[in-house]
Amino acid sequence: MAAASSGDLLGSIGLARQSLMLIGRPIPDTEEEIQHEIQDLLGSFYGNGRDIFKEIIAAKEIERREDVLALHLASEILTCTYATGQMTLLTLMACRTIDIAVKKGVDDNTCFGLALMALYYSMAEDYPRMSAYEDAMFAMVERYPDSFGAVRGLAASLFLTLHSKHSVDYLLDICQKVQHTCIKCGEISYVGNMGFVALWFEITKCNDLSDIREQTDKLLQYGKQYNLALTTSATAAIEISLDPLW
Repeated sequence: MAAASSGDLLGSIGLARQSLMLIGRPIPDTEEEIQHEIQDLLGSFYGNGRDIFKEIIAAKEIERREDVLALHLASEILTCTYATGQMTLLTLMACRTIDIAVKKGVDDNTCFGLALMALYYSMAEDYPRMSAYEDAMFAMVERYPDSFGAVRGLAASLFLTLHSKHSVDYLLDICQKVQHTCIKCGEISYVGNMGFVALWFEITKCNDLSDIREQTDKLLQYGKQYNLALTTSATAAIEISLDPLW
């Protein structure tokens, strides 16, 4: 959304609220109502021996215009709610992507919702369900390779949950996969974001500092070339922290 791209995250959430209202999918007004919808959705996902993960992976392609719009709006809100600390609303939007998936269908944006559901269960210390949502996210990424939704899902998982059960070498492989996917779908900002994440993993492996410095210099140049504030700032912070070791 244009408002989010310009940095107006709260404005972006407000616009998404208005849009969802227009298509008959309003977001509840109060925290209590939001929590109530979350609990209703979670109860429907796991009751009566239901295998929600099997249903998601087998879901059809989403078709109806209103359903597509509802899914895409939920996906856009996810980033803004995380960045502004609105975790209850984030959880609701992630739950809605799952509800849409099993009732109406999926597209590449479903990857992102699955990654944020994994975050929800990570924060709740329910690691089996966290892992199940991660596995479903990877399955959906395989279904929609080289898509922006796949980039968002993988990137969110790298930032938020995958470190809980995977080795640094595995995480570096995922970083490279995301960067290649970014290049194929024309998403330059996530190339930079995954670059500084990969730098951090290289540092934790205690790799050769001369190689890390070379990667840092290249990433700083990339961030400045494309005016990527997050990439430039994060990489500069890494450079400053390692300066005594150069």
